Amino acid sequence: LQSYAAGISWKQPCAVATLTNITLSGLQTIDTYTTLAGDRVLVKDQSTAADNGIYIASSGAWTRATDADTWNELICAISFIEYGSQKGGAWFCTAQPGGTLGTTAVNWSQFTTSATYSAGSPLSASGIERLPEVSVLIK
Repeated sequence: LQSYAAGISWKQPCAVATLTNITLSGLQTIDTYTTLAGDRVLVKDQSTAADNGIYIASSGAWTRATDADTWNELICAISFIEYGSQKGGAWFCTAQPGGTLGTTAVNWSQFTTSATYSAGSPLSASGIERLPEVSVLIK
């Protein structure tokens, strides 16, 4: 309910997200992952941005995913990526009300990314801020 109130429309995870313009047909390797029939693919780098969106991979022509095949379903859409260099990250669609699917640009922005932090011995890491501890007294 909180995501709905915030205007976020969570979509099922996508197997992979594009890094470049692709052909929207046939099984292919995208970001080191070879798509399988039925995989969800976040297409976000098309030369014609109106072609961006969430697609279902197929040996033939790809179709838009049923939960992202109308303009309104793309407004505030967000999806996690499962494989490739963008694994663990989430992408957010910046579509606004009033667009037309197939005509209006469908742009995506990175919402989160996964990261690994490591520290040597003795433990030390930079760029990580620790929040102060808070004590609460309950009467």
